[in-house]
Amino acid sequence: MRKRPPLLRHPPAPPLFRSGFGVFMTFTVDCRPPLLVARFARPQRMIGWAINRPGLCHASAVAWVQVDNGDLPCGIEPRAVLDARLEAAGLGDAVGLLTARTITRYHQARRDVGGASAQVLMTLGLGNAERIGAPPALGRPPDAPHPPGTVNILCHVSTRLDDGALLEALSIATQARTAAIIEGCLIRAGQSRPVTGTGTDCLILACPPEGPASPYAGLHTGVGQAIGAAVYDATREAMDLWINEGGILV
Repeated sequence: MRKRPPLLRHPPAPPLFRSGFGVFMTFTVDCRPPLLVARFARPQRMIGWAINRPGLCHASAVAWVQVDNGDLPCGIEPRAVLDARLEAAGLGDAVGLLTARTITRYHQARRDVGGASAQVLMTLGLGNAERIGAPPALGRPPDAPHPPGTVNILCHVSTRLDDGALLEALSIATQARTAAIIEGCLIRAGQSRPVTGTGTDCLILACPPEGPASPYAGLHTGVGQAIGAAVYDATREAMDLWINEGGILV
């Protein structure tokens, strides 16, 4: 069941310049299936819950690895698959993300507010999306494996953030992603309100390791506003494409 309101957009993003490997941003984007890699010129401070490098870390790359159900049969630990794929690609130190989404279906956005910029790279699939606080999908046994589907987001900001501000920035990115998904109005059978995300979403927030550290990144700050706008716009674009290509809740 889909009830879709008119799509509300922020003002158009500044133009991004495409190169042979993607778009020129703070990080370069290299898409070579089954890998999508965001590379930084030097290690950045990052926070998130990636299964191979959760919490706070420094890394110079974030890598998406495309997998399918055959790569993750019952009894196989997803991290072992991720680690093996990253090592084989020479990306053992990268923050790693697993996705079943076609890896070429990635999305980017950038926003600049008050001297701060936020740049986003993401993939989105919502096949196993759920409503926060609601019971599992109607008819699915509690112990049944969940179908593939996840939202993986990297958001890099131009301003160095202290630990508290990094956490606050991560919450803003999560809020923006959730708002965009809710506005897509995908509703599961037997429920009356839209899904809010999937059970395997992952967000990574990154910032430079040098320079004065800002203690704040909330909605009333330039960096917080830039994060919210960039993540929101990229998520709405990604969701629109997923739906238009026939994506359904399963």
